[in-house]
Amino acid sequence: MKEITPFLLDHWTQAGRETLKVLLYGDKPDVCPDSGEECRITVNSSRIDAVIASAFGVSRSVAQEWVSQGKLRKDGLVVSKVDAEVQPDDMISCRGQGRIKLLKCTQTRKERTAWQIVVFRSQRQ
Repeated sequence: MKEITPFLLDHWTQAGRETLKVLLYGDKPDVCPDSGEECRITVNSSRIDAVIASAFGVSRSVAQEWVSQGKLRKDGLVVSKVDAEVQPDDMISCRGQGRIKLLKCTQTRKERTAWQIVVFRSQRQ
C-alpha cells in the first residue's frame, strides 16, 4: 500500500540483530541470474500442471501432485489449483526441481500452445 511506504522507508532499519537497507523500486527486480536454459515446449493448454509437466519432463499427474503438496509457486505465491492459467512473464518455481520463466506464447498449426521458456534447474538434483 502506498500509504505505508514512507513509514517503512524511514523506520524499517533492523530485523532482529541484522541491519537493513530498504529501497523503493518502481519495477519488479530481476532476481534470476542469466544462467538458465532457454527452450520451447508445446502443451494442450496453458494450465499450470501441463506447463510444469512439459518443462520438467514429468507426467501431468506428478505435476498435479506437486500442486496438492504445496510445492509450486507462481510469482512467489503458492498455487493451490491445478487448473490455474499461466501468462507470459510468469515465474513458476517448484521446490526441489527449479523454476521456469515464461517468455512468450504462440499457437502451433495443430492448435497446441507453444511456450518459449527459460529453465533454471535446482542445484539439488
